[in-house]
Amino acid sequence: MRRRSKSSPCINRGAGKNVSVLGTAAYQVPKPETYLYKSRIFLRHIQVKGMKGKRNIMIVVGLVFFIIAPSFSFVLTPSMKKIPDNLHEVVYYEGKLGMLNTSTLNMDYINIEIKREVNAIKKEGDVLLIREDVTVKDKRTGKEIPDLSMTTIYGIDPRTSKNVPGYGDTERVGQWIFPVGVKKKDYLVWNSDMDEPYREGYVDVNDAAGIAHYMGEKEIAGVKTYEYRGHQDEVYIGPGPEGTPPESRMYYMGDQTAWAEVKTGLIVDYDKHVVQYIEFPDLHKLPSDLNMAAELKGKVSVFNLSKAGTGDWYDRYNATVVNHVWVENPETDSLYMVGSEMIARDENGHMLPDELQGYSIDGVNPYTMEYDSMFSDKRGLLTFPIGV
Repeated sequence: MRRRSKSSPCINRGAGKNVSVLGTAAYQVPKPETYLYKSRIFLRHIQVKGMKGKRNIMIVVGLVFFIIAPSFSFVLTPSMKKIPDNLHEVVYYEGKLGMLNTSTLNMDYINIEIKREVNAIKKEGDVLLIREDVTVKDKRTGKEIPDLSMTTIYGIDPRTSKNVPGYGDTERVGQWIFPVGVKKKDYLVWNSDMDEPYREGYVDVNDAAGIAHYMGEKEIAGVKTYEYRGHQDEVYIGPGPEGTPPESRMYYMGDQTAWAEVKTGLIVDYDKHVVQYIEFPDLHKLPSDLNMAAELKGKVSVFNLSKAGTGDWYDRYNATVVNHVWVENPETDSLYMVGSEMIARDENGHMLPDELQGYSIDGVNPYTMEYDSMFSDKRGLLTFPIGV
């Protein structure tokens, strides 16, 4: 079957066999590694295997990532024709969370508990609204980690398990999960990893939804399943996180495989391999968001001609000098308008003479730090070039 788009993420949520509550799943976190290639830092490299296999998470450079799979399970007999209107399931997971300690530059790990609750909240005509709540806690202290907790709303057709545009918190298309009575065919599936990039406009619907390709039958633990595979080509999903240069770009790619029970469509086993990384700009260039100040304290002597013949021709101050430099406007890749302001005060906070104050906006080459003669009356360098 012809692919609809360059991205083909397989389903990334599903259920186990016919059980009402899935047991805890231990996440093993190997020693972190950092991959550098052409100014790229890989933020995560995740491999997840389903209920029978191990789950590995690699967390790199301090950004926190984890994967939950299978997402949930619920009782669904072969005679059922749709997802029940009163769906309510809770799943617990255990794992480890790694974060970069900026003081030691080593990874710190804590044990965490993940709770995922899935509820059918109401029907709107033929649309079933599903709410998923994920709560992450420090297992030792019991304190919630707010940055990792999330709530997601889906609007689906309960008979086909397809997302219904116009419902939920994101305009999704394709499947939410595989339908009851799954067929030997390809399915268009929404990749929930793309929710935020899609809402922010960094990816379009063709990147957020792709084809789960039917690969044949396979028996897993005595259960007959259909195997589906999907691939997500490398795609830009937005700028780097807070603290990275503004020109940093974040990319995502991955492969997913799901094995669905042939009558109910429930996911019996699941494998996910995702790489997410940041591509940094040329770091030998003045940052386009430069905005910094340096404060110097010391003694300042200013020549005073009116003191001629007194034996001391200078006015002397205990001074504090603040030099503020910022990029006013990055006009082009090779020309930034850079602002510079110097404020000098004495020990009592009074302004020192005008010749010790300064303010200007000048054109500067962000690579060489040279003043541009068309946009500045200064000559030479603003400062030493980066990487001198």
